[in-house]
Amino acid sequence: MADGRLALAIVVGGGLASGKTSVAKGIGTALACPVVSFGGFIRRRARSLGLSEDRATLQALGAHLVDSDPVGFTSSFIAELREVQDGSAVVIEGLRHVSVCQALRDAAFADRLLVVMVKTSYDVRMRRSVARGDGTAEEFALAEGRAIESEHLRLEAVADIVLDGDQPIDTVIRDLASAIGIA
Repeated sequence: MADGRLALAIVVGGGLASGKTSVAKGIGTALACPVVSFGGFIRRRARSLGLSEDRATLQALGAHLVDSDPVGFTSSFIAELREVQDGSAVVIEGLRHVSVCQALRDAAFADRLLVVMVKTSYDVRMRRSVARGDGTAEEFALAEGRAIESEHLRLEAVADIVLDGDQPIDTVIRDLASAIGIA
């Protein structure tokens, strides 16, 4: 980012356990570029404030930061990204808010910004969450019921690419690679 702009930024969003992290890591590997996370950014912020890093606290903190100032939140994220990113491409994982999506577009920090939505059914997401040990089906339902989790449903309307997250993750990654022309 010598001139402050990336050639390519792929931003991956979706609901809890939609496969967005696996897709982001897979496409990052295919592009040989780093993967950074909004979740990691929120965790670092929580640590700096002396807050717990449990899901509910992180969701509440993220919602507060975005709701109070989506442009400031996004600017802080991009500033941190610029400190560690020196390549021509990056994959950003964990987009949940339309306002952050718009702020990323407005920031014009990349020559090409692709917003990818991993659209995955509730049942598949719940099974994945339980299988990876995030908690019970009831705990997933509670987490899913928080206001922050409904926001990801609006991403489909602003995404450049919508992927079928009910498919096996390897298929989803292959579909994305094909859609962006690296397959």
